Amino acid sequence: MGTFSFPMKQPNILDYLKFDVTSFFEGEYKEINTIDTPAIQIVEFEKKLLEKEFDIFDSVRLLVMFDKYIITTDTHINMAFRARKRRLSTEEIKNFTDFLHGRFGTDDAQRKSWSEEDEGAIKDYSFGRIWPTGTGESFISLTYKETVGLEFSILFVNNILESMGKKIEFLH
Repeated sequence: MGTFSFPMKQPNILDYLKFDVTSFFEGEYKEINTIDTPAIQIVEFEKKLLEKEFDIFDSVRLLVMFDKYIITTDTHINMAFRARKRRLSTEEIKNFTDFLHGRFGTDDAQRKSWSEEDEGAIKDYSFGRIWPTGTGESFISLTYKETVGLEFSILFVNNILESMGKKIEFLH
């Protein structure tokens, strides 16, 4: 009998989260900002997390984008996790970066792990990584910004949910 080789299924980032992304209880979020353009309305919400994600992030922001001209049941949503209560150390950022490389492999710039250049990028706020999620037009990113520190984003989280046969429920 021959040997069968099946490709490894890429991990789903949502499997690593404690936070349930499928339920959006409007009263639990604070509206932070609204941008209204001729084509799109963007509403940004924030919620403090009861339990830290990855033992690092204590808040989540949802950026909800509504297309004014194409009305569908799918709303594009980006999700960003932040550590609001304290600045993370370079070692914590390195460890989380290596965790993501371990789960998602090489990033879009063909980096496989943390490097010495990353320490300089942290100091001048140019650090960033992007990985595809393997679920359509969705990806995850990790950036270090002067005003917010480390930000871990899941872009087009609705595409990941759709690949799982799920959707975010907007509850009042």
